[in-house]
Amino acid sequence: ISSHFNLVFSAPTFPLHVPIKSDDTDGLLHSSSGWREEGNSASFTHILRFELEQNRWHFHFPLCVVAVSPKITEISSDISINEGGNVSLTCIATGRPDPTITWRHISPKAVGFISEDEYLEITGITREQSGEYECSASNDVAAPVVQRVKVTVNYPPYISDAKSTGVPVGQKGILLCEASAVPSADFQWYKDDKRLAEGQKGLKVENKAFFSRLTFFNVSEQDYGNYTCVASNQLGNTNASMILYEETTTALTPWKGPGAVHDGNNGAWRRGGCVWLLALPLAQLARQF
Repeated sequence: ISSHFNLVFSAPTFPLHVPIKSDDTDGLLHSSSGWREEGNSASFTHILRFELEQNRWHFHFPLCVVAVSPKITEISSDISINEGGNVSLTCIATGRPDPTITWRHISPKAVGFISEDEYLEITGITREQSGEYECSASNDVAAPVVQRVKVTVNYPPYISDAKSTGVPVGQKGILLCEASAVPSADFQWYKDDKRLAEGQKGLKVENKAFFSRLTFFNVSEQDYGNYTCVASNQLGNTNASMILYEETTTALTPWKGPGAVHDGNNGAWRRGGCVWLLALPLAQLARQF
């Protein structure tokens, strides 16, 4: 048996004493240590060089310290759920020391962490709780690792804005209907009980994700009346009524001479104050004759 060799230990063990027969009577034990990094982990190894001492081999197994950066090994997939349902999200991570898991809602209104556990439970979810949820795994070895899960909350439409509009005959008129819904709403327009179709003469229906616009290019007397906007998706529907009415113009004839002022509120022209000041003396002269 050789009395000089090296051992490299990579796991915790314990002291071990093994008696042997040998003519050697004494010896010395030497050791050295160092760090080794591989990928996302770092390990501490202790190398022993030992000799025979008093007819016994002395095995001193050192404690090996291994540090591993966190790694998320399992996380929930993106989810779509109807408003009022329950949500359960999972985030599993490994590392040494064991990483700390936290969840937070990525939202301007969210404050701090909403869970400090591998599991996040949301009961009766609302539309305000939709968005991205971030799982973070951290320990003292490396920077935290994060992954996100998108939670989509579906809800039926509700109309947030629908206003009546006044337009003079011969002018362009617009009725606007705004609605919020997930999935996005489909819009339909009705006058009384008759549905208005895209491409109908003199009309244009423009539907977007969150609003619908009904445009009249040249308003006539027949266009005035009550209109209904209907917004719907697979979860439900809602409607709102509005009126396109005739907006009358001022009886005064526009006069663009000196002193004329344009009224930005109604688009009409009004005469300057000096004209009205002359009207009073003329009326007094008429009474004298």
